[in-house]
Amino acid sequence: MIKSNRKYFDGSPPEKFVDMRMMKKKHVAKRDHTKKHHAKLLWLKNQAMEQKKATIYYDRKGLQSVMELILKQKASLLAFGAEGRFQETFGPYWENFNRRREKLKIPVRISIMKT
Repeated sequence: MIKSNRKYFDGSPPEKFVDMRMMKKKHVAKRDHTKKHHAKLLWLKNQAMEQKKATIYYDRKGLQSVMELILKQKASLLAFGAEGRFQETFGPYWENFNRRREKLKIPVRISIMKT
């Protein structure tokens, strides 16, 4: 998740925990106990991955993060309901972004819904 231009990461895969645990514990009984926990940890990790369907970006910095991702991934820019306030909100950054976007030949499509 990205929040205010900061990235937040998920935990390590359960396999790493099991590997560390196996190295420390030599008894078979303890290994079996760890394997049971491994299955549960793996299930929990998979559940968390399936639920993650969207990333939420907050405030101006969050939107700037999205704009930088567009440049990095060279993804098309599609905007809905744009009212032309980007330029006044972002000032020089907006001009810089557009210059870099044009250089990378990233297309823009804006769809304005009128009521």
